[in-house]
Amino acid sequence: MKSIGKLVLCVLLGFNGVWAQQFTIQLSSKTNAAGSPFEYQVILPAAPEEVIKWPDFSGLQVMSGPNQMSSYQNINGQASSQFIISWVLISSNTGKFNIVAPKFKLNGKVYNGPSSTVDIVSSGTSNAAKTPNGNPKGAGSESIFVKTQISKTTLYVGESVEVIQKLYSPYPILAYQKPMQAEYLGFYSKPIGQEQNQLQNEQLDGRMYYTHTALRNQITALKPGKQI
Repeated sequence: MKSIGKLVLCVLLGFNGVWAQQFTIQLSSKTNAAGSPFEYQVILPAAPEEVIKWPDFSGLQVMSGPNQMSSYQNINGQASSQFIISWVLISSNTGKFNIVAPKFKLNGKVYNGPSSTVDIVSSGTSNAAKTPNGNPKGAGSESIFVKTQISKTTLYVGESVEVIQKLYSPYPILAYQKPMQAEYLGFYSKPIGQEQNQLQNEQLDGRMYYTHTALRNQITALKPGKQI
């Protein structure tokens, strides 16, 4: 089997896609502004036995990929798994580009996926590639943010709660500097274990993000009153 990138663990909450026998082809957006990156995903039920043919990205530039991820979930006793191979693509030229799907061998059988068409338009003319405030999806630092999650917000003095600070990015996170610990005034705080190095996927407000848990802390309330 050909090498298809680094294996990481993720939770899959997918985009819109089209099933082709045993696997799905997904585009983060079918209409994108020139110079704005977008993602192409292949979703399989398991790791392929053999990659017979990679997708053909003629006319497009590959910024990242192939990136390999796997997911596992168990809902009400029903277990399922998926295997994802993804690329981050970009084009400085406008026009319609046809992406010929890859070919894999799964369970002893050879499967072809459907071809996809992506429309690259002039910057500033694509409604589909913009967010409500008019900025291109995935363009600029405003698309990368940290979200703080707290398991409960009403505590007794002496009671503890877990705080998770997670980094969200529309594109794969390759590396970043070690984060500084936040200040918890009015609390005693201590880190919980090590940072989670696995890159994950999470859907938030209808958009798919790559996420990384940067900090996990247990904080204990030291005094009453509203604390920030």
